[in-house]
Amino acid sequence: MSNARRLRQQKELEALQANEHEHEQVHEESKQPQQPPKVVNPFAALGGGGEDEEDEEDESGTPAPASSHTTHTSSSNKKKKKKKSKADVNVAEGERLQSKPRSTQPHTTQKHKKGMNEIDEALRELNIKYPHEQTQAQTQSQAQSHQANTPHSTLSTLRTLLSVDPKHLDASAEMKKMFGSKVVSSATTMNSYGQGRARGRQARMQQMVHKATPRSNLSQHKPTWPPATSAKLDGMTMRQLSADELREWQERHALPPTINLQNSGSWWTFEHDAAYRSVQHQFLDATGSFDPNTLMALLQVYPYHVDTLNQVSEVFRMQGDNGTAGDFTERMLFAIERGFAMGFSALSGGCRVDFDRVENRALWLGLSRLITHLRMKGCWRTAYEYGKVMLALDPLTDPHGALLQLDFLAVKAGQYDWLLGVAGEWPYNHTHSVHLTDTTFLPGIAYARALATYYKGRSVHGKHVSLDATVKYFLQAVLAHPLVLSLLLEHNLVRVSAERGEVLKNVLVVEKHYEKYAPIHARRNEALARIYCAHSLPLYRDPALPVQAIVDHTLDALRADGVSERGQIDLAQRQMDSGVISPSETFPENVARHAIINNITDAKAFLPETFSEGDAFDPVAPSTSSSGYDAGYFAGMRGGRQMGAHSQSQQHSHTGGIVSLIESLLRGDINLGQMDPDTRVAFEEQVNQLQEGGMPGGFGGDWESEEEEGDGDGESDERDERDEHDQ
Repeated sequence: MSNARRLRQQKELEALQANEHEHEQVHEESKQPQQPPKVVNPFAALGGGGEDEEDEEDESGTPAPASSHTTHTSSSNKKKKKKKSKADVNVAEGERLQSKPRSTQPHTTQKHKKGMNEIDEALRELNIKYPHEQTQAQTQSQAQSHQANTPHSTLSTLRTLLSVDPKHLDASAEMKKMFGSKVVSSATTMNSYGQGRARGRQARMQQMVHKATPRSNLSQHKPTWPPATSAKLDGMTMRQLSADELREWQERHALPPTINLQNSGSWWTFEHDAAYRSVQHQFLDATGSFDPNTLMALLQVYPYHVDTLNQVSEVFRMQGDNGTAGDFTERMLFAIERGFAMGFSALSGGCRVDFDRVENRALWLGLSRLITHLRMKGCWRTAYEYGKVMLALDPLTDPHGALLQLDFLAVKAGQYDWLLGVAGEWPYNHTHSVHLTDTTFLPGIAYARALATYYKGRSVHGKHVSLDATVKYFLQAVLAHPLVLSLLLEHNLVRVSAERGEVLKNVLVVEKHYEKYAPIHARRNEALARIYCAHSLPLYRDPALPVQAIVDHTLDALRADGVSERGQIDLAQRQMDSGVISPSETFPENVARHAIINNITDAKAFLPETFSEGDAFDPVAPSTSSSGYDAGYFAGMRGGRQMGAHSQSQQHSHTGGIVSLIESLLRGDINLGQMDPDTRVAFEEQVNQLQEGGMPGGFGGDWESEEEEGDGDGESDERDERDEHDQ
């Protein structure tokens, strides 16, 4: 121990000697002539770090900590001496500054001015040293400014208007804000259709499978659903459309050459493999049977088949069970999102889907039905966000008329700025194309713009908000779409005097002119006005909205402007002569489709006879359709699995596909030995695939494994009970 102590004392002595030697060197350096001041870093005022920040703290008057003579290594002593030398220099610099006369301005003002001068000087030096970089920056700025005025800004505008935050797609979160978390939590614990009460290990297994399921944006997996741990929906894939396919799309829709689809975003489509098409054929057979039990039997085998989920949801909705219908719709959206490609994002506002292909239309139908379900629950913000998702899939043609209810949903959700943006910045306005969505032709957008203006002003100024801006937009809406105001009168939401009634009569003359010379356009206006009133009449019953005062001010302003019948007729004729309104225009399919899907009876009365309610899984197929469930879709399937196979189903008295065939075999209605060889081979192949869990839409392997494990648990429980009984 003594040797170790002497060795340690010797090291401490050497460290002290080295410390004194360094101190003498620092003292000698301090006697040397003062070096010229260092060039100040012009970017130090922008925020620095490291030793510069320590220097600034020392200048502010904070004393440096004194070094204590303790036993440290020589390296630590060197660091302390460096800090001490910096402190000595800072003290000397502070004494030099104190010797100067003080300025009358505050110290902070001088420091700020000094910092600004240093920044300006640094910027000038950069311009002198690097003029090419300055020129390049100006060029980039000009390019960005030019890009804002080019067709490329179409995509940026659409992204701004149609992008969605996934946190706003949670209906339960919105309901918790309205009713409280306890009420919503107790409601969600109730059993859904076919769930039963899960107890013990089965409940824990459901929770484990639910946690292992990949997260989705359109719909979150529920523990009551069949497990879906696969990465994507079996048999359904997604790919991007080629340039040739985009040109064909543009030709089918007769778009003007000024419209460039590539500037509207990336276009995608779903594709079904042979196995999925086989299940689709069984689905068509099941729908042809008009027996909901056949659909339920098919769903037991393929619990995630998209069209089957859509159809079953509609069956429950027609029976009045809206809760179960909404649950199946959410399950369908979860299933279809499993097939999204890596580069496809339904929430970015920049990805499109081709509605002309039959494989894609189920996505629109599911979103439409989910929005209806959310509206019934009063989840206005969630329904509004899903409406934006649906509009973003194809903002050019808006196949399901998302804008025809977004005007109402945006007001209910308080998204006033979005409405004003759509009304004034929609990139496809004034394109004079009957196939493109023009918000200036939509009465809902025009009237909602006026309501949004009022509510936005009220949120800022309270009850004392001025009605000038609201009346301005309401007047424009009445001139363009006077039928809406007449419908408000019919529903006794407003009243007008005799003088104001004459003004409205003069404005309505334009609709009579269209009815005579452009009948399709007139029927279109009638249908749009009734669709808007079917959705938005509750807005005009809001006591906070001075609708009567707005209407009175509007009609008074029109009377002051001298609106007459002759002037309105001349205006209508000028629009027809200029081609803005064509006497031979066709009725917009999206308006008819929206009226049929949402069952708006008043609007359906004005639809042309060419529109009839088709299949529930594909109502009002587009005239520009590029694919369908026809022989081309089922080509390449062996065993006659084409549309002509319906005769084969009639021959065997079963129309429910493989499931109905199994049921018929169990009842003894069909003898497997009497089948033709092709049908028997096809049947055996599908049965084998079902046993292996490899059929599309089934997630069969996961479902079977859980059932097998559950059955095993049941057997073990029974054995335990028998053992206890024997004991």
